[in-house]
Amino acid sequence: MTILGDKSMFDCAQAQVDSLKADGCDYIICLGHLGIDKESIGNRSTDLLNVVDGIDVFIDGHSHSTMKDIAEVTDKDGKVNGTLLTSTGTKLASVGVVTISAPRARSRL
Repeated sequence: MTILGDKSMFDCAQAQVDSLKADGCDYIICLGHLGIDKESIGNRSTDLLNVVDGIDVFIDGHSHSTMKDIAEVTDKDGKVNGTLLTSTGTKLASVGVVTISAPRARSRL
């Protein structure tokens, strides 16, 4: 198993996003375990999202961040480079729901 970090992780993520979009995905939702902690600088979800384009929603873990924590490291509306970043905290203290209501989906007939 290879664990990617820094630029190699960003390049891999961008390649995956590009491939999914080329395959016709309407939304790209990433489930990650990077966190937003200062001790992880270079490998945080915010670092990845500042470099990778095309992810619609990033559901994060690792740092057990609340939405208040995320607001402090984003542009206050929870977005980084146009991507919604979310996390639900720790130990089932919160439950998260993401609702996508934009009319981007295509008919799959």
